[in-house]
Amino acid sequence: MKAQNMDQEQFDMCHGHYSDLYKEAYGFRPRFDISHFTSDDFEKEFAKLEATCKQVHAEEEAAEKRAANHFEKMVTETIKMGANDRATAIRWFMSGEGLAKGETEYFEYLYHLPYGYLKMEVL
Repeated sequence: MKAQNMDQEQFDMCHGHYSDLYKEAYGFRPRFDISHFTSDDFEKEFAKLEATCKQVHAEEEAAEKRAANHFEKMVTETIKMGANDRATAIRWFMSGEGLAKGETEYFEYLYHLPYGYLKMEVL
């Protein structure tokens, strides 16, 4: 079912965009009825959701920076405790997590590091 001031194709496009934005903002798709939305309703909701997405992205970026700083402190401390170098410290961390050499992406996920953070490391 669609709102009165939109044809079905327009409504479907707006509905899909709304669902995608909502998921990006909150991590799940909306589960409520929006069949009564008009084009103005969609525009207002798009603006709210886009603002929420910007805020969420900023928070995620800040969290990744904090995680990277914490990780770098851990690396420094591990080198002080006997790892010969950065690569050795990271290998020790990965080994402690039960990960193999090529599993850096999962390691980044576990430590909340930005995707690709360790990509250039020679481990």
